[in-house]
Parts: sequence; structure tokens; C-alpha cells
Amino acid sequence: MQRGTDMKKIIAFTLAVCMAATSALALTPVQLDGILAERYPASVPQAVTQAATVEDKLAALGDPYARYMTAEEYADFQASMSEGEQAVGATVTAALEDGHVGRIVISVFGPGTYEGLKTAVNTHDAAADRWIVDLRGNTGGDLRGAVDAMSVFMGKGDLVYLREKGDKLYCAASDTAKESMDPVIALVDSRTASAAELFAANVRDRQRGIIIGSRTYGKGVAQSLFTAKEYPQAFADGSALLLTTGYAFSDSLTTANVMGVIPTLLVDDAMTEPVAKLLCAKAPAGDNSGTLRVHLGRWRWYVDLAAAQARPEVFAALLEALPPQTDLYLGSGSGWEKQSVAAVAARYGKGVSSRSFSDVGASEYADAINTLKTYGILKGNAAGDFMPKATLDRASLCALLAQAMDYPKSNDAPAFPDTPADAWYTPYVTTLSQMGVVNGYDDGLFHPNDPIPHQQFMVILARIIANTNHTCHAALAAGMPDEDAASGAYDAYDPWARTGVWVLDGWWHAPAKAIVPKAPTTREEAAYDLYSALNGLGLIP
Repeated sequence: MQRGTDMKKIIAFTLAVCMAATSALALTPVQLDGILAERYPASVPQAVTQAATVEDKLAALGDPYARYMTAEEYADFQASMSEGEQAVGATVTAALEDGHVGRIVISVFGPGTYEGLKTAVNTHDAAADRWIVDLRGNTGGDLRGAVDAMSVFMGKGDLVYLREKGDKLYCAASDTAKESMDPVIALVDSRTASAAELFAANVRDRQRGIIIGSRTYGKGVAQSLFTAKEYPQAFADGSALLLTTGYAFSDSLTTANVMGVIPTLLVDDAMTEPVAKLLCAKAPAGDNSGTLRVHLGRWRWYVDLAAAQARPEVFAALLEALPPQTDLYLGSGSGWEKQSVAAVAARYGKGVSSRSFSDVGASEYADAINTLKTYGILKGNAAGDFMPKATLDRASLCALLAQAMDYPKSNDAPAFPDTPADAWYTPYVTTLSQMGVVNGYDDGLFHPNDPIPHQQFMVILARIIANTNHTCHAALAAGMPDEDAASGAYDAYDPWARTGVWVLDGWWHAPAKAIVPKAPTTREEAAYDLYSALNGLGLIP
């Protein structure tokens, strides 16, 4: 892992740019192939190497942020970047609310964000015992500025990582101490992207608080700008290439790329700030009657029940967003009585809609399944049923995982002859095939209606997790250590499955050696295993 000047080459989390139609391209297809071979961080699809023009190669690459610019377009791009930097101005606004809640809005991360945030926190820290940091609509900005801003609440250490070609890992670190020890509520929405996602993810990873809002945008990549300085012959005419060259990871070495950051409390956008404020009641100093204490992460949050019942729609949004296993406590005057989410909702809530499935109550994995439902990760049928005991087939597995990870449905031609273009599952199968997550059989077919054996499911899930977490990615690439292979614990699995099972071992509802590898996987088993993986990575509680 390296630090230093390499980070300066990264165009820090710029906004998405559109492919531009160009003429008289100076960059040749052969030169582009060379740059991709040297710098593109993922496998280059065969369609790219087969394409005849630069335009077609970039289209086949599927990188939404890649852009070839003529000299004139590059000049316009530089001008727009310069104007954007000048327009950043004050990126932080702050106020003290209710006498004890510091509310901060960060509109974008720039070189001045750290000083603005530090000043805001120092101004209000003596009175504030909670911080609301609003990242809604923040599309990122300068990575260095974001890392420095993180240090205000997270202190010293390695905070962000970039993985480039050849799995080279670079880190962006802070050497400044934190300015406040009080917990943070990060507010996010679907426009929260890039460096702002890293900030929110590190609130989670560093256990500095919670995240409230909707699932974020999912931009976990960084771009580099290549000009004649890096490739004199390819860009001699003054043209340039903007290309994804790295994947970004938060402190836990997990990326938000594509899947976004899953909030601690998933609520509608209109409820994001009201729910946050509801959780910011002061801790009772004496009589705690009329107070609800909510345990989320390592922090305790307090709700004034009178204020909650005065705004029943906000209280309902909070109760609906709480995972079923959340610890709640009602003040009894001098002590605290533990309550379930369902019990509090029944006693105090009005208009609370259950996010649980209607048919999983008897499942031993009910809490895990309903937690995934709470976060919108699992979907049932129109009747609200999950059918937990049903056997999972290969087509349904692809749909379940693609929807869970928020992967976009592919509009490309089907990847297999037996996945018809008009079949409901084909876009999901094609997406996971293009990502290298699923394969066909030796006969070239996918067999979508076949039951999925445990060992197949485990390998597929291992690949999903490797796309999300660098540690899992590195373990899957390195393979199982000789001592584990020699232990005999994985001998029941086919050789091709053992490394994937080893990567996931320890997160399952039973030890790997106790699973019947070739037995079919049920929907409840798949859901629990997915929950175990996401929970093990710290992405959901």
C-alpha cells in the first residue's frame, strides 16, 4: 500500500460525464487498448478489444465516466473545472438548534471545507451533544478536502483507499485530531455521491454515529485525466482522455460503487430530517418517564414520546425503519424497561406499517429476513409473501442478488441461449454474467430453472462480496491457504467451490463443513446467508 503523489493524479470524484460524439479522433484504437491495459482497474471486456474505433471501444467498455475529448472539448472541460472550483466558495453552513444539536450542511467538498467544518464545530461544540451533518445533494468534490473534513469527527488515521490496476492499494490519511467526541447523524439521499458517500460510510465504519435517509447514488470510482504529459504520442494534438482508474473504499475497505451506502435508517426523503431531529432529544437527567431510548450502533439516542406522538407520521417513519432486533428501552421514571420495536409500535405508534414479510414468522431466520426487508434489500410477491421454504432456482437467485445489491438491469443481448430476451429474469442473469458473478454449464447453457445447490450459491455470493469488499476480493484472488486446504474442512465441496466457501466461512447459519454442499438452497437459507455477509461487512446491523 502506498501514499503520496500518486493520489494527485486522481481526478477526485468528479460528477458523471456523458459520452461525447467526436470527430477526427487523434487517439488511435491501438493506443487506447494500450492505455486500458495499463490503467483500467477492471477486466477489459472482449467486446472492447474487438471494437474497431475509439468511440466503439469506449461504448463497449461500459464505463459511464469515460470520455475522450478533442483539443477544443478539453479546453472547455478545463474551463468548466476552473469555474467549478471558483464557484465552490463556502461549502459549510452551521447552526445550533434546540440549544444542543449542531446542524451542519456540507454542499460539496473542496479545499476550504476542512477549515469551515472545523470552525463550525469549535463554535458550537461546547453546547452541542449531537451533530446532524447534511450530505443530501452533495455529489462529492475534492477527495483530499473530504478526507480532511472527515478528520474533524474521525481523527487521525487511514480513512480512504483507492485500488488501481494490479490491485495496488493507495491510502488517503489524516494526521489531525478529531474536534468533537459527540455522535453524528449523517443525512443522505439518492444524490449523495462519491466523496460524500465515503464520508457517510466512515460515519458507519468508524462508529461515529448513524446514517438516515435513502440509499445513496453509488459512485465508488475515481477517474484520471490523461493528456500529452502522460502519453505524448497519443495526445499530441492537445486532446485528452478521462478514464476510471480506481475503486474507492471507506475505512472498512468496502466500496459504495453501484450499490450505494445503505442508511442505518432507511426513510423517505421527506422524513429524513424530521426523523433525525426526533432522535435528538436530550438524555434525561432525572425522571426519564416519557422517554424512549434507542440503541443504534454504539450510541444511545433519545426520543421524547410527547413530541413523537405530536407528529405521528414522523414517529411511524422511525419505527418502520428500525430493524426488528433493535434494542429499545422505555423510561419508567428511575429505570429503563426493554421493549421490542413491535411492542412500542403497538403501544405508541399510529399508522405504523410493518415492513416484515407476512409468512416468515415460523422461520428460524425471521429476524434476518425481515431486516433485509426493512432495508429494501429483499422483495416478496404482490401478497407480501417471501415463501421462505421454497427452493431457489438459478434465475430467481440472480434476481434476488441483483436487486439486493442495486445492480442495474442489463439491456444487452442475453448471455446464454436458454435465457430468452423476453424472460423476466434475463436482464438480471445478463448483468451478473457480465460482472463475472455467474457462469453457465459446460454445455453453454445457464439452466435458469435448475435448483441452486448450496456450494454454487456460496461461490456466487463470495463473488458478490468480493466486488464490495477489498479484503474479500484479495482473499478470493489469492486462494485458500495450504493449511486450510489440508485441514479437511472443505473436502465435501467440489474443488472449484472450496475457495469461495472458505472466503465466506464464519458468516453462515452453520459451519461450512456442516452444510450439505449439493443440497438445494431454500429462499430462507439464501436470505440468511446474504444477511450474514452484509452484516459481517458492517453494511447493515
